[in-house]
Amino acid sequence: MGIHPNSFSFGVYKAEVSYRITEDSAENEGSAESEGSGESEGSGESEGSAENEGLVENGSSVYVKAYDRSGLIAGHRPRYTIDCGRQDLPSYRNNLSFRFYVRQKRVPVAVSCFLADDFNGLLRVDRIRITFLPAQTVFVFFCTLGIWIIPVNLILYLYLWKREQTREFLQRRGTVLAVLSGIVLVAQFPLLVDGVPQGWDLSFHAYRLQELAQSLRDGAFPVRMQGNWMNGYGYPVSILYGDILLYPFALLYLAGFPLHLCWKILVFAANASTAAIAYGVFFRMAGKSGSGQPTAMQEEAMQAPVRQAAALAATALYTLNPYRLTDLYNRAAAGEFIAMIFLPLVLYGFWKIYSGEKGVLPLSIGMSLILTSHLLSAILTAFFLVVAAVVFWRRTCKKKTICALLGSALLTLLFSAFFLIPFLQYYKQTQLLVQTAETNLENASVYLPLVFGTVYKTRGASPSEGEMGGMALSLGFAAGVVLLLSFILLFRQKKKEVLSLVFFSLLAIWMSSNLFPYRMILSHTGALGRVLSSIQFAWRFLMMAAVFVSALCALVLSEGRVQPRESGFQRISEENKNLLRSVLLFVLIVYQGVSFSGVFLLEEPGRKNETLTCMTDPFQQAGGEYLLSGTDVEACRDRKILTSDASCKAKLLEERGTGLLFSVQNRSNKEETLTLPKFAYPGYRLRPPFSKVGVANRGTAEMAPAGENNRIRITVSPGAEGTWRLCFQEPVFWRIGEVLSLLTAVAVFVRSRRRTKSG
Repeated sequence: MGIHPNSFSFGVYKAEVSYRITEDSAENEGSAESEGSGESEGSGESEGSAENEGLVENGSSVYVKAYDRSGLIAGHRPRYTIDCGRQDLPSYRNNLSFRFYVRQKRVPVAVSCFLADDFNGLLRVDRIRITFLPAQTVFVFFCTLGIWIIPVNLILYLYLWKREQTREFLQRRGTVLAVLSGIVLVAQFPLLVDGVPQGWDLSFHAYRLQELAQSLRDGAFPVRMQGNWMNGYGYPVSILYGDILLYPFALLYLAGFPLHLCWKILVFAANASTAAIAYGVFFRMAGKSGSGQPTAMQEEAMQAPVRQAAALAATALYTLNPYRLTDLYNRAAAGEFIAMIFLPLVLYGFWKIYSGEKGVLPLSIGMSLILTSHLLSAILTAFFLVVAAVVFWRRTCKKKTICALLGSALLTLLFSAFFLIPFLQYYKQTQLLVQTAETNLENASVYLPLVFGTVYKTRGASPSEGEMGGMALSLGFAAGVVLLLSFILLFRQKKKEVLSLVFFSLLAIWMSSNLFPYRMILSHTGALGRVLSSIQFAWRFLMMAAVFVSALCALVLSEGRVQPRESGFQRISEENKNLLRSVLLFVLIVYQGVSFSGVFLLEEPGRKNETLTCMTDPFQQAGGEYLLSGTDVEACRDRKILTSDASCKAKLLEERGTGLLFSVQNRSNKEETLTLPKFAYPGYRLRPPFSKVGVANRGTAEMAPAGENNRIRITVSPGAEGTWRLCFQEPVFWRIGEVLSLLTAVAVFVRSRRRTKSG
């Protein structure tokens, strides 16, 4: 059926499929196929209605896909002509739209609906329409062109006009820059493939990106409630799960990039930022004495190459840590691997404050970014900050330290006010599943022998759930080597900083293992038990162990004194020994990272890489933590307005984002209720009635307590008739929080600039 077969040129296209699936038993053969001519109609993507893009079941027996038809003739499937993932068709919808990307000229494109062997029903395809998207095509074209033109022009500019400055920079920083680039490249290895390998939470976070872009297009800023989630019923992901750092990547998707490329750019940005921040922190920590400043002996012994080598080894240990790579690829836990970017910054700020220096800014900025990216990571970080403050109670009780800690806490609250105020209101006023969920931390812990394991699976479940070969919840063998070197150093000379980091590393490892007495603590403590249970998985403590061991690596490999020259190996100075240790440890760490990538891509060879051009499952909920208690997700497949009596008629006229436009005609002589297809989260308002034809509405409509399945319910007066609009509206104090955060950020930036210019 359908559209005339013509070739498509380079560009971004939208395919719209109108269909109907019935569950009647029927013999279905072949596929319903349509080929498009690619006529430019200048339309954008769907406007966010419930009948448009992103509304299908995972694992459906019916799916649609755009592909290169020439592969059917030539006997092979071209790899790089069309970029389009499989889009499942749900039985509860009758419309679906999705993007696909043509990468070359004159490509014969086919859009087909396929039936799986186990499908037992009837599929009727009414229409397949293909639309060219000019704005997105132009953006993608110039971005593709810029990937080649910008680096070439930059190299020419630096060579022709900035030759001396470039030579001087490369002499000073060239080696460090090259090594850091290599670390980032190794960390990115698993995504140097055609698609995106599947991860536990990949679908959830990819859908977050897509719906964030959709909400921005619908005019919401900042985004609070995603209206298209849960089949249009709404889901407050942005209120309860900070996403401020996802905005740039959502804008890329909105501008026309395929979703899998946005995800790859996000992971690359996370790897690059992690390496850059970690190196800056560990280089400053390397070679520090108890006062926080290098001594005269250390200044003599600790030359720049040794500090750089120690910092680079520590950066590699942190960036290529098996647990972090598991977060990136096996779990695809976007919130957690973004939070891990800023853990070294928090450690550095705390370190400076307790060394008598100014560390308020790095501590508060790091904590704010962790808090607004992943709340559970913020709880973990705050827990260790409190433990450290108790351990170092003598320094904590100093007036200067107290003022610095209070200032950091205040700045953190101000920076995060835009997220904390809505979050706290929702957490207090609503009964969410996350508040009643029970966690057994012992069943989510790691066996201690596996913490420094060298052989592990990169896919799997938590090792303590009866499965020894679980996912790579490990710090790696290199981390064990660092701890061993630390013990040797402590045996030779007592270093308080090294001893402190060893203590916190071992504490975090112990708390991540099945040897920690979680059952006793949870049953005999109140507040502490609730804090620990909120972490969900005990092996999350490995992220804290990773940053402690990495900082320990920077200290251990940069400590030492110049030894008198003797015979043989002993003639090598302590400085050169540390340099040699750094190089050997770096090689071991890189080997670990490359091995992880290879094992990750080779395991489960039957699983194909997912090409995510757009997401088509609106029920991406991970654990459904943010659903209202008692919600039945299966009942959300129906989008009808329910009325309390047959004499009251209601019709859904328009949906856009969080808004609903509906008409009501109540012919009864009593008050009736309507149950709308939106969840009754706080913030929804019923706007004053109006009519498109300019005729005033009769009667009134008011919000009522939640109805069936936690849906929004409204009451209409007897004889009410007209049109009303339901929309999500931020309270005023949410806006106040946003203004506070913005003013704080501007004030801190201006003050920092002034200090830089004056100093």
